[in-house]
Amino acid sequence: MGRRIGLIVLGLAALVAGVVVVLSDDSVGTGAPTPPAVAQPAATPAVSASPQEQEPEPAEPGSVEPESAEPSPSDEPEVVVRVEDYLEAEPVALDAKATDEDELVVRIREVSLVEGTGTGIGERSGPAVLVEVVVRNRSDEERSLDFVVANLYGPSGTPSPVLAGDPRSAHLTGSLAPGEKVRGTYVFRAPEEVGPVKLTLSHSAKTPAVTFVGQASP
Repeated sequence: MGRRIGLIVLGLAALVAGVVVVLSDDSVGTGAPTPPAVAQPAATPAVSASPQEQEPEPAEPGSVEPESAEPSPSDEPEVVVRVEDYLEAEPVALDAKATDEDELVVRIREVSLVEGTGTGIGERSGPAVLVEVVVRNRSDEERSLDFVVANLYGPSGTPSPVLAGDPRSAHLTGSLAPGEKVRGTYVFRAPEEVGPVKLTLSHSAKTPAVTFVGQASP
């Protein structure tokens, strides 16, 4: 009898527990379900355009654009000295001596009309003027003759071509020590005009060329 009573008590206890569970579920179900938290994506920081990517703003009407930088001295073109840019000293007679500013004394040993022989590129054989000069260094310093320029002009002032390929040509070159002298020979095409000729000789663009004027002998 006591056992039956115990079973009944256990059954009632189980029934009460079930009712409590049902009531608890109902009370929770009546409220609005709470949605799960969703992680928000991190805000992407705004990326500003780099200075290279930014487009330049258009210039306002009437504004003056800045001038470009001036070229450096190394960018400037090299100055080229032409033959006609050489300064000339006061002319002297063909049989006189002329001394330039560097104390080089120049004397014409011979000026004669000859038959020139053209063997170089563009040279043409024919009537020519042979000029032989003697140069003496009267200064106390060695002088370079590597850049000596000799020119012959006719009455019209037109320079005569040099026949460098003529076998008699022996142009001045090298260095000239103080007190020494050297001889050089130049052969030019004869000017087409008849009359006096002018000979200029310069060893440096900074020094006026010595100048001789006179009549070439046959």
